[in-house]
Amino acid sequence: IPSVYGASKYDQSVLDAPSSITVVTADEIARYGYRHLADVLGATRGFYMRYDRTYYYAGVRGFSRPGDYNSRLLVAIDGHALNDNMYGSSGIADDIPVDIDTIERIEIIRGPSSSLYGTGAFFGVINIVTKRGRDIQGAEVAAEYETPHARKARISVGGKLPDRGEALLSYARTDRKGERLYFPEYDDPATNNGITEGTDYQHNETATGKLSWGNFAVHAGWTKRTKGIPTGAFSTDFNNSRNQVTDDRYYVDLRYEHDLAHGNVTGRLFYDWYDYDGDYIYGGVTNHDYGYGRWWGGELKWVQRLGAHRVTAGGEYRNNSQEDLGNFDPTVVYMDLRNQSVVWAAYLQDEVALAQDWLLNAGVRYDRYETFGSTTNPRLALIYRPSRDAAWKLLYGHAFRAPSSFEMYAQTNTTKMNLDLQPETIKTTELVYERYWGRSMRTTVTAFDYDIEKLINREIDTSDGLLVFRNGPGISARGVEFEVDRDLVGNLRGFASYAYQHSEDTLTGERLSNSPRHVAVVRLLMPVPRTKINASWETRYNSDRLAVDGDTVPGFHVSNLVLTSAASATAGPNITFGIYNVLDKEYAHPVSAEHLQSSIVQDGRSYRLKFTYNF
Repeated sequence: IPSVYGASKYDQSVLDAPSSITVVTADEIARYGYRHLADVLGATRGFYMRYDRTYYYAGVRGFSRPGDYNSRLLVAIDGHALNDNMYGSSGIADDIPVDIDTIERIEIIRGPSSSLYGTGAFFGVINIVTKRGRDIQGAEVAAEYETPHARKARISVGGKLPDRGEALLSYARTDRKGERLYFPEYDDPATNNGITEGTDYQHNETATGKLSWGNFAVHAGWTKRTKGIPTGAFSTDFNNSRNQVTDDRYYVDLRYEHDLAHGNVTGRLFYDWYDYDGDYIYGGVTNHDYGYGRWWGGELKWVQRLGAHRVTAGGEYRNNSQEDLGNFDPTVVYMDLRNQSVVWAAYLQDEVALAQDWLLNAGVRYDRYETFGSTTNPRLALIYRPSRDAAWKLLYGHAFRAPSSFEMYAQTNTTKMNLDLQPETIKTTELVYERYWGRSMRTTVTAFDYDIEKLINREIDTSDGLLVFRNGPGISARGVEFEVDRDLVGNLRGFASYAYQHSEDTLTGERLSNSPRHVAVVRLLMPVPRTKINASWETRYNSDRLAVDGDTVPGFHVSNLVLTSAASATAGPNITFGIYNVLDKEYAHPVSAEHLQSSIVQDGRSYRLKFTYNF
């Protein structure tokens, strides 16, 4: 039974945690050939992906609005939140400051978590726990090639130091030429008959560093990603390779942790940097869009056992020292905004043993913003443990998402600001049953119901024709999720998950766009007889979704086959060969309104060969 840190900000069994949780280990990442976080999430119960060939976006429990920026999931690395201070967004693929090969496990924590984390922990928290120096214990190099025309290289070094110290450094670089693409919406001689070449490229670098010494630790990460825009988004010149976006982000987190009798105190200081630059070409002229954010702060947390209680108390301060937004071309400045703001918060949580088999977890957090005022968000969990390997959980949570600087202040010749924008809120109720049947099987069944109020939408003001963000009607949803992971015949291991999710606009009763009713995953893992090779097969299914224009985007199933020569932690050589979209299925994802297309076709069959050597 695995442990989890991110659910309560201390280590606990997943059966005692006040959430429905999936833990994905480094071994699973290696065996199934996952290439980045979006691959992992797309294979997780209740999640589904959207890719518009610029960014990946995650949907969960029937909600992922086209045009959003992954702002309703809090993504963290070792407990350090990555969501930026201008858009509230975080990358979920190659645009986060950690490489997939330096991840020890990923904690996927479903449900509202603002009671501990504040804004952004709306539908859940994705906490990425990175490897330690001892997990490398020397040096490791890796090289890989994926069709069509993608290359990646990585080097990592790490090991133990005196006085309980450890260090790890890792650097990776990826270059993708991209595909030759055809979009029928541009099938005209003036736009190269809908064919675009040399515009789907991507270049990114990632570096990660960890150093611990005694009670102190420093975590740092950096990534820079440049991605070409092949789709003609925002009515830009089609088939022009100068259309591109660059995301540059890094963070530094300094921590001190001191153990007490039956508890501990943790303090940390952090600094984050995020730059977004976009070049959009119109008639050969570059329009430059940018957002530059800097924020720093600190957190103090105290965890203590007091009899039948385990109390967590903490406070957090965040200074958004730079929130710059701009847009200009060579002759006109359309937007030039400079903002600063401060947020502070206090939280309290108590886990109390009501009886031998019963736990009550209650928490609340108060956040104070300079922009809109204060908000208070509780969470309750009643957990019944009928046996040491099973749990019933009745969960209730309230979370918020603060309006971003972009949503409040953006003002150009086509948009206007709204200083009266208020946070959107969600109330979620869940019933969860989880059981571990020794090492041979694990099952989870979940039923959920949530309501979103004051949903922030971008709409046209009929009085002046300008775009503006406003709090609008809410969303209601309900659904069930099922998951089983068990040993089958011989050494065959099987996994299956299924989610039914029904979400609708509370005012009109209409179905949401980009919201599949059915999401399923089936996986098989087995060793190849008489070899040291492990084989995995994975099939993902999404039912149909509505595009923003009302068209129906057909459902699909796509399968991957991956062969690995050994477990990722084994010293010496390790070879991985993967075939993605084995059956070469043609399928598409719905996209947001800035595209002429209502949906974007995804990649066909591709091959990946990866070589890793640890010495």
